[in-house]
Amino acid sequence: MMQEVRRSSYLGVTFGVFFIALAIAILIGILLNDWILFIPILLIEMGIYGIVIGSMARRRGETRGYGGISDASYFIFWSSLFTLIGLFWLINDAFPGIALYLILIILIFFGAAIILISLNRPRRA
Repeated sequence: MMQEVRRSSYLGVTFGVFFIALAIAILIGILLNDWILFIPILLIEMGIYGIVIGSMARRRGETRGYGGISDASYFIFWSSLFTLIGLFWLINDAFPGIALYLILIILIFFGAAIILISLNRPRRA
């Protein structure tokens, strides 16, 4: 019962944070005279929010998970991936022509994260 109350409060806060982040991202995109940049800015903002939520869940020791992966690891993995994609989008916009290297870094991050999550999975007796 307590998990459901906590989840519903996270959901409400997440919707609020999303709309604030969307407004800020659109404003920054307009100020940069490139409106499409609101997408990577929104990815970065929401990715950072997800990392914070995942870190708070890990600190509290919430262990309900998806296929043996804890909620905290799940949030931190996907949020850091969104943040990385957003950052690389902005880097590629500033320095065109390095997209292949950025994709390779994302693939290395993805592989390393999968290995770390697999190693940290609780063992069943």
